[in-house]
Amino acid sequence: MVQLLLAFVLLLVGPVADAATAKYTFTVGSMRISQLCKTTDIIAVNGQLPGPAIEVNEGDAVVVNVINASPYNLTIHWHGVLQLLTPWADGPSMVSQCPIQPNSSYTYRFSVPGQEGTLWWHAHSSFLRATVYGAFIVRPRPGNSYPFPAPDKEVPIVLGEWWNQNVVDVENDAILAGQLPVQSDAFTINGKTGLLYQCANETFTVDVEPSKTVLLRVINAGLNAHLFFKLAGHNFTVVAVDAGYTSNLNTDTLVLAPGQTVDALVTTNAAPGSYYMAVQAHDTLTPSTMAASDATTASAILRYNGTSATATPAMPTMPNSSDAATANAFYFGLRGLATAGAPAVPATVDVSMTIELGLGQIPCDPSQTKCTGNAVAAAMNGVSFRLPSEAHVVLPLPPGPARAHGPRHGVPRGGRNGAGHGTSRSTGGMGGPMRRTTLRGGGARSGGCAGRSTGRITGTSTGSVTGRAAASNGTAKHSGAQAVGHASSAQGAHGSLRFRRWLAENYWALPVFPLIAPPLLCSAVRKILLHVYA
Repeated sequence: MVQLLLAFVLLLVGPVADAATAKYTFTVGSMRISQLCKTTDIIAVNGQLPGPAIEVNEGDAVVVNVINASPYNLTIHWHGVLQLLTPWADGPSMVSQCPIQPNSSYTYRFSVPGQEGTLWWHAHSSFLRATVYGAFIVRPRPGNSYPFPAPDKEVPIVLGEWWNQNVVDVENDAILAGQLPVQSDAFTINGKTGLLYQCANETFTVDVEPSKTVLLRVINAGLNAHLFFKLAGHNFTVVAVDAGYTSNLNTDTLVLAPGQTVDALVTTNAAPGSYYMAVQAHDTLTPSTMAASDATTASAILRYNGTSATATPAMPTMPNSSDAATANAFYFGLRGLATAGAPAVPATVDVSMTIELGLGQIPCDPSQTKCTGNAVAAAMNGVSFRLPSEAHVVLPLPPGPARAHGPRHGVPRGGRNGAGHGTSRSTGGMGGPMRRTTLRGGGARSGGCAGRSTGRITGTSTGSVTGRAAASNGTAKHSGAQAVGHASSAQGAHGSLRFRRWLAENYWALPVFPLIAPPLLCSAVRKILLHVYA
């Protein structure tokens, strides 16, 4: 029995034994830069655009100390990192943490077990993510290898969007008007627009040797634009998407939605010379439907060793911006990589769900002083969302155990009129027209996270709102329906998908448990945000 127990302990500790800790310091502050015939100050990390790349091995621990020397509240989100057992480190401002205030700092701690490939990080508060971003590269742990031939060289290619305006003003103007933000003035590749724009005096250049294999880690760090990416005279072999290995896909065009990453191998088998990498928007919407995308082209150069720096690069033939066939061929050609020991795809489906994402219109809010009539709003199943502000639903949690597991802890939910809140256990979507309603708790108080903007929290449900927490009871009103806290553990992760948010007082009485975010101290108001996905 002792030997069996020892073997079990070694099994648990073994994978951690060779893991390392990668430590970084991010100083977020002003950076002077010249783009498109204009010199301006932007907010960036460590005076770089893009910011520093985080490079780790699978299983490593990551510690990033963020020093906010900018005039804005901000957080950093680690895009695509699963945050196993560390959901509080995910980074969305006002969701899993309070923003980092100017002249303050915050340290993120998390690890990356079971993930390999290309991810990225970015600011997660306002349009600051237009300039506060960088690559997050996770390689196989020492002793392991890629599931494809090892490349001779790896090159991060971070695609971005550039505005001549202050990007915070771009977002604020759009919110006040209730419209989509104005389109960017240019695209960038590793922070540079390339030589196809006015006043461009430099471009990102990759020097390569003939007959080598180069791994391009391509990241679309843009805010709005779906992008085509091509390299003149060369084809790509796609081997991973969003840090998930794929079966080889041979193509001459990469297609990346905002936030997406693609790992692609390039063989340098063309005639020696210079070749443009080019980026253009893929936009199937007509200007009469929505604002047209930025129609410009960013470029970088792949140059074979020995080629003159003054040689004119070859230009790829780019798809038409509305070329849906090329985009579909790319996306429908992707296949997951079957690996030994991987679980089989279920033959039957227990629960079928439909989640609709889109843009709609809702009545202008009084705070939108430049809005007339209706405002554009993104929605999921017809329901819009607004971040928390001054009003909260507060469920007091007295001392005692709290759990977030169990297959039978359903969340009762009433009809859309709020009646009979404990009579049904429907997991269906939220139907009806999109609307925005105010959610206020009886025990709510103003204050919250210091330095944040004032306003209202807006609910996202058209029916009753039900929260469950250990040994808690409380009520709040939601457009005529009732929000109820029940003395029970939280909804389990079996057969349903729900998003719930609880804001609790008296955090010092709570135990620390791994599946729910730990306490966050927001100014003088002792509240925590329990961000649970079940």
